[in-house]
Amino acid sequence: MGPGRLASLRRRVAEPPPGDWLLALAFVAIAEFEIWVEPVFDTGLPGPRAALAVLVLPATLPLAWRQRAPLAVLAIMVAGLLSIGAVGEREQSGLGLMFAVLAAVYSVAAHSGSREALVGVAIVILGGAGYEALTWAPGDTLVDALVPYLLFAAAWVAGREVRRHRRRAATLADRAVQVEHERDESVRAAIADERARIARELHDVVAHGVSLMGVQAGAARRMLDPAAERPREALLAVERTSREALAEMHRMLGVLRPGEDELELRPPPELSQLEELVERAGAGGVPVELEIEGERRPLPAGLELSAYRIVQEALTNVRNHAGDARATVVVRYEPSALAISVKDDGPGPGRGRPGGRGHGLIGIRERAALHGGEVRIGAREGGGFAVYARLPVDT
Repeated sequence: MGPGRLASLRRRVAEPPPGDWLLALAFVAIAEFEIWVEPVFDTGLPGPRAALAVLVLPATLPLAWRQRAPLAVLAIMVAGLLSIGAVGEREQSGLGLMFAVLAAVYSVAAHSGSREALVGVAIVILGGAGYEALTWAPGDTLVDALVPYLLFAAAWVAGREVRRHRRRAATLADRAVQVEHERDESVRAAIADERARIARELHDVVAHGVSLMGVQAGAARRMLDPAAERPREALLAVERTSREALAEMHRMLGVLRPGEDELELRPPPELSQLEELVERAGAGGVPVELEIEGERRPLPAGLELSAYRIVQEALTNVRNHAGDARATVVVRYEPSALAISVKDDGPGPGRGRPGGRGHGLIGIRERAALHGGEVRIGAREGGGFAVYARLPVDT
């Protein structure tokens, strides 16, 4: 045993709980009362008082350490009990000693492993037999000898049941912690995946813009008069920078798109395609009503992409979790923000539907956070589920 474990053991042994101290002292007081005043139960503890008063201490006081070292406590107390049986008169029936040993037997069963608990049974059987032999008096019957063993058996069974329930509760608690840990890991993985997806799409947005910039610079260069040397060189530099930027982005996207050889330069989805998205959702079994409020105006490509994906993820959530629900999508153009609302009349959270923790809903939060926006996700008053997002627009 290493120094650290030895120090820990000493600390544990030296610090019994206050409640166990009180229990042990109560049994000491009862035993001393039976020795010096009068018996509480039948004959009490007759014999030389001074010697018995000392011997009841090892037979009761170790109970204070019943949770720290239950088997050792039981062995010491049984040894003290045998000493009392040897020193006192034959006919003994101390109430304090009886219940102290019962508490020790219960403690061994409740706070020890199977092997230690069985050793405790052996100690009680052998110690009890020795005590009966030392205190057997004329007139005692077999029933008198067996009753204490029945009490000890009841205490041992009760202790084992308590231990079983505690271990089961601890196992369930550990499983709950493990499930929570796995859920957190899953959420973190979903967030990482969603951020990687957002990064890929934003790279597409930037790459598409850079590509168009290079194409337009080349077209403008070809339209210039051949004598305009300096403007032609400037536009040529723009073309060259555009190509280099696309090449660098191609290499960067190789990290985000393992296994993909070509950089996709198709235009990203935008809010003008919401009608098509709603039609596809309806064809997939989710009736959707689309409402556009305010005057439509061009918005930054990245923001339009995020808004489109938010609506897409919200409708996917309706399709996956709301059954035959109907959905309403409202996109409102405000002077300094774009407000999005996707509501359905299906079941709210708690009936097979995530309450804001699903992977798609995580993606909605991440896309809103990208633009400094805010999101509210949850049950609607009167039933159903709703996703609200508000994305600030630089004016």
